[in-house]
Amino acid sequence: MVRSNTYPYPPRPGTNLQNLEFNDSSYSLDERLNDVIEFEHQLYNASLNPDDFPVAELYKEKSKSAGVEVSPVEEIWKLKTNSTDFGVNYFLTSQGKQALEHATGITIDYYDEESCASFIAALDTSNIESEQLDKLEANSIGFEEKMLSREFIDNGFKGDSLASPGIVTVYKNPSVLLDKVRGYKKIKGYIVSVIEDLNALNGGDDDVVKAKLFLADLYRQKINVLIADNYISSYKLAYQSHLSKKHIHEDILKALEKELPAMFTNRDDIGSANFMQRIDRFRHGVARNEDNSLTWLSSEAKHLATEASQEDGGEISVDRGLYADIDPDTLENKIIDSETFGNWIKTVLADYGLLSEYDEWSSERTTPAFDGKWQVIVSDKFKSLAVNDKQRIIKVPSKSVAVLKALTLANHEIAHVVQHENKRAISSLAILERIGVDNASYQSESGGIWQEQVANEILRGTIDTDVAGTGYYQALLVKDSGGSFGECVQAYFEDLTKRNPDLKINEAVDQAVNRARRIFRFGGLQFAQDMPLVTNTQPLNYLEQRLVYQALREDQRKLLFIGGIAIHNLVQMSELGLVDLSKIFIPEKMPIEVLFPQVMAELLK
Repeated sequence: MVRSNTYPYPPRPGTNLQNLEFNDSSYSLDERLNDVIEFEHQLYNASLNPDDFPVAELYKEKSKSAGVEVSPVEEIWKLKTNSTDFGVNYFLTSQGKQALEHATGITIDYYDEESCASFIAALDTSNIESEQLDKLEANSIGFEEKMLSREFIDNGFKGDSLASPGIVTVYKNPSVLLDKVRGYKKIKGYIVSVIEDLNALNGGDDDVVKAKLFLADLYRQKINVLIADNYISSYKLAYQSHLSKKHIHEDILKALEKELPAMFTNRDDIGSANFMQRIDRFRHGVARNEDNSLTWLSSEAKHLATEASQEDGGEISVDRGLYADIDPDTLENKIIDSETFGNWIKTVLADYGLLSEYDEWSSERTTPAFDGKWQVIVSDKFKSLAVNDKQRIIKVPSKSVAVLKALTLANHEIAHVVQHENKRAISSLAILERIGVDNASYQSESGGIWQEQVANEILRGTIDTDVAGTGYYQALLVKDSGGSFGECVQAYFEDLTKRNPDLKINEAVDQAVNRARRIFRFGGLQFAQDMPLVTNTQPLNYLEQRLVYQALREDQRKLLFIGGIAIHNLVQMSELGLVDLSKIFIPEKMPIEVLFPQVMAELLK
């Protein structure tokens, strides 16, 4: 099996995609494919034939004797750890104190930010309804960000003296985290044993064995990413316990230490930050520098960020179709509320046959609605429009939005819905029904950015040469050199206002504060706040996925309507006959076309 030059980490998205070729149909397995598909289904359920996989069966028996059985992949994956992010400063106000006392029934006894953070970290939220926690999270994080936005403006748009956000993460059901860690470790051991069994096969059909090995290795890589995700959650739980000053969840943390011993080595901030960076490499990949050292920034992404044109397309015009008679400024100046926006998205999903008939939803739910279709949830808990395939919901934040922005965002996010649906449509592999074989962000943003760009060009009537994600790139560079949260805010803000000179200053500041928080996720605030270490490179994904889009020819871009599978894996799966690319669902109408009647009705009000 050929390993990449970044092994054991995956390569950064968008690297080494030159001269990409793929076949639309299978050529090597044909009628023998059923055997491979049956193998994958049994692997998914940890139920392979004991006679054919003796090493794997022995592993299962030993695990059972040790008290932890090997469970099916989805049984572990669907377990949901519930946590709440609290913005500390909100709870120093009388309104925040009253809200917290009402939700918990506990009399407040803190007096400053430090004691408030400790008080919140020690909270037992297991008996608080998820709706109450969602509201506390939305109000407190919103207050925290607004406070930082005002401070940034008062400081003359300079970030060197801007405070870092005071945020505490509290776990509602930490025992589930332990169950997930144990479950993933066991299923990984089972997969490794399966690979050992397959490698021992000297006879039989080589093509079939190779296909099974390919799938088993995809499973191994996916489980590695999921284990890395749980390392992050375990670190956050350990930090919550430390912050509480009461050693809460000590029994669970001791058990996690046995399961994840590497996490508890070098527990000082430097050691923890370095470990978080290593985990990020497993989750989002690495590239190689000229001296062959590992880096989070590929040469391709750096070139795109520094050299790509930021102009608006100049005199190059685009056919505006249905929107030809509508002034773009009218679309930009007309504002709709979040409920209207949510109803617009429902209209598109209904047109595509993907809208659920059910309205009930809980943030703690681990499955889709009963009919397996998509719901649109409007809530002040959400800070940005997003898609969650595990629950099959589109999250719509409770805030007004300009019609033009609503249309481009709808084109982007509904592309993600289509990607998830195609993941299921093109193959009968069990893992694609819900989970996917790669990090969820791989390739997905390519399709979203592509569709957003197409919508923006039609609505404005000019070629869109803007490159999404350059603000994150600038903020990551600042963080990588030891920059503070405030300095990252400033970097993002300056890039944003340069690319969008007509954007209202308050909106630009609010966005910069919110987006800079993403750079500091996963240990960045807790352990690496003042260090030249990047612990979350996911935001670079927006820039890197442009590379994926650019690497594909026009006739290959239908691949961007598939999510959950990286391009290089999709090509191999197609060649093995494991996916049928002729089944890709491409909507006859873009969301902006479906929504034209709603737009006209809104403009005529």
